Amino acid sequence: MKVLLINTPIWKETGFQSNYNPGMGLLYIGAVLREQGHEVRIIDAEAMKWWTEEILSEIGIWNPSHVGVSCLSNGFGIAISLVRKMKLKYPNIWVCLGGVGPSCEPERALNESGADSVTVGEAELILDKSFGEKGIHYGISPEDLDALPMPAYDLMEPTIGGPKWMGNLPRPEINGPVRETVVMWSRGCPHACTFCSKATIPRRYPRLRSPENIVKELKMLQDNFGINSVFVYDDELIGMGDKHNKWLYSVVHLILEEIDKMYFKGQGRCSAKFIHDDGQGLLFHMKQAGFFAMMMGCESGSDEVKRAIRKGTTNEDIKHSLKLLHDNGIKTYAFWMIGMPTETRIEAKKTENLIAETTPYIDWIQITVFSPLPGSDFWQTAIDNGYLKDYKAAINFQTTAMLDMPWMSRDEILKWKMKLYMTYEHTKREILCQK
Repeated sequence: MKVLLINTPIWKETGFQSNYNPGMGLLYIGAVLREQGHEVRIIDAEAMKWWTEEILSEIGIWNPSHVGVSCLSNGFGIAISLVRKMKLKYPNIWVCLGGVGPSCEPERALNESGADSVTVGEAELILDKSFGEKGIHYGISPEDLDALPMPAYDLMEPTIGGPKWMGNLPRPEINGPVRETVVMWSRGCPHACTFCSKATIPRRYPRLRSPENIVKELKMLQDNFGINSVFVYDDELIGMGDKHNKWLYSVVHLILEEIDKMYFKGQGRCSAKFIHDDGQGLLFHMKQAGFFAMMMGCESGSDEVKRAIRKGTTNEDIKHSLKLLHDNGIKTYAFWMIGMPTETRIEAKKTENLIAETTPYIDWIQITVFSPLPGSDFWQTAIDNGYLKDYKAAINFQTTAMLDMPWMSRDEILKWKMKLYMTYEHTKREILCQK
């Protein structure tokens, strides 16, 4: 096969360019296909700032036998339109749709796009079906992640770490350019937050790469691409349990032994039980290894709301975790939400109060609008109750209000989003003035 893998562009319709880091899915799929002897190209059309015309033109020039199109939920409609045009112009080319968007709504993806197949979830072990059998195919989660080939970073267009990639915030403060990419050290999340899509998480526990396999990849990124900043894009890297901590401790110690001058950031779960501080513990060694920041999902200052979205954390978890990270010299990027199920103005005020209380330990903040994805528990509830009316046209989710609920209207949600930002900025200024 001659396979062209494409990340769907969204910049023209959404109004912003999402060119932070390359998606890991296509990098792994490209690596497996190449290992099987196929000719492969990977194009991130979003980072290249291509649109339909450029993609169709490149297909005509390169003449692949198979095309794989990947998209997130905010690119779902664009991907469907792209595949329709692709099949109209090149009817003999096999087209497979995959990624989070199609995985959430595979029947709709298949029926509306005219694609030959749709792959749901992790695709590496079923690529013969994805590119050879018509219909919907459900991925098989690899148990041994070390058995997979290293992601095909060298096949990515544009070249990783180059100027076309913005990198995710926050960025390390270093002399010279930041050359960043994304990696995954584990796959899977055992939690069940109602805003998360279950369609792409067929297994409910994390599968872990070995420390040796991880360090091998880091050395390759450093030596071959000059990467000096890495976003560890696991669902949750810290706060996951003692077994997870022991594994991460081993990874960090091997990094300390074998990797020099590389900066790391990751995502974490607030936990008073599993984020420890014994003076020379995990957070201390993470800092020594180059972890300069962690992104922590706080979501709400109301324990009642967190129970409603099945977050499984409390305000005490949030305060404990943010303070410990701060005390160990790891900066925090706190993620909060507004407009959640059962969240009244009274509950939103609790979030405002907790943001003010934890501001001394927060270095950056992000307020997103609660936006259930197709396949998530609240998605159908929102449609059935009329909270979400024009969901097919919703592409700027998390930045604008999609839901109009009896306890909080769309206008109120956006006002509260601004109010929470203002509270953080005001409190931050007060702290600086006191110093």
